[in-house]
Amino acid sequence: MMKSSRLIISVAYSTLINLLIGCSLQHQAPEKLNTITGAFGFHFGEKIQSYKIKSEDDEVMVVEPTVIPRPNPLIERYALILDRKNKKILEINGLNHSLSQRQCLEAKQKLVDSLKETYEFEITESLENLESRPKRSLYFGESVDKSRAVVGCLMNAGFLYSNSDTLLMIRYLSPAANRALKL
Repeated sequence: MMKSSRLIISVAYSTLINLLIGCSLQHQAPEKLNTITGAFGFHFGEKIQSYKIKSEDDEVMVVEPTVIPRPNPLIERYALILDRKNKKILEINGLNHSLSQRQCLEAKQKLVDSLKETYEFEITESLENLESRPKRSLYFGESVDKSRAVVGCLMNAGFLYSNSDTLLMIRYLSPAANRALKL
């Protein structure tokens, strides 16, 4: 009886030590948040097959993809900026032109909250200019690897092809886009 109780105590003590060591290691190495590698099912640096060219210059092409791998219900239109030479994705954009100002600001905040939960930003900045025309509400985040996300509402913009004068936009920029677009 004494041997079995010592064995039980020994096993319990050993288990406790392993748990404590395991917990402290877990505590020392917290789960790292993701850096931005893409959005809507597109990934920086990949080539896409089906798109319509909207504009191009010597460095980049602006294209509208014909297939969206993971569409977001807040987004109506998507645009990609590709490196003109190798046709790889540098920037991913999502746009919505049909929201009221209030809806746009609410959607923007949801997107910002989601970004903050998902990504680790080294630098963040917010710009609220809701007093003058055009009104702006923007959020900017930059990761350690220099990938960037910008979410914003531009109001009183006067779009010809929409009943709304408000634009919700979200932009994901790869580190290579920062160099190619000379931001």
